[in-house]
Amino acid sequence: MVLLLQTMGSSICSIIWKEVISIGQDNQSTGLANVKRTYTVAEVMEILDVSRKMAYELCNSGSFKTVRVGRSIRISKVSFDEWLDKQS
Repeated sequence: MVLLLQTMGSSICSIIWKEVISIGQDNQSTGLANVKRTYTVAEVMEILDVSRKMAYELCNSGSFKTVRVGRSIRISKVSFDEWLDKQS
């Protein structure tokens, strides 16, 4: 690829490079990898303004969907947000 670009004129290389950068920026702004789908226990603590113990008790209560990743707990944003809306 580099050899191919070196054999092209510098203006063409510049245009191609700008296009590659543009594509990369588009992927970053619209990519699903950037969409966060879970909360951490610390985030739940902050959202609810509760203690760490209370946050873990809520996570273990089955009120919303959680998943264990190793020793960590991740909380489904959709499930937690729905649960929180019902509490009001």
